Amino acid sequence: MLTKKRLFIGALAGGIAAFFVFKGDRLTAFFGAIAAFFGAFSVNEIVAIVGVILGVASFFLTWYYKEKNHLLLKAQLMQQGAVSAILKQDDAS
Repeated sequence: MLTKKRLFIGALAGGIAAFFVFKGDRLTAFFGAIAAFFGAFSVNEIVAIVGVILGVASFFLTWYYKEKNHLLLKAQLMQQGAVSAILKQDDAS
C-alpha cells in the first residue's frame, strides 16, 4: 500500500514538474505580472483594496442569507398561518 502512495506522489510530482517545464514562460509572465501589480501599491493601499473587497462580499452574503431567511419565514407563514408562532420560533434561534 505504501509503494502505491509513493508511486502516486512520484507521478504527481512528475506531472507538476512537466507542467512547469512546458508552461514555464507563461508561468513566469503570470507571476511577473502579479509581482508588478503588488509592487505598484504600498501595503496601506493593498490593505484598503482588500478591505473594500471584503466589505462588498460581506454585504452580498448578508443580503443573500437574509433573503433566504425571509423566503423560509414566508413559506412557514403560508403553511401555519400564525404569525406569533413564527416570530417566537425565529426569536428562539
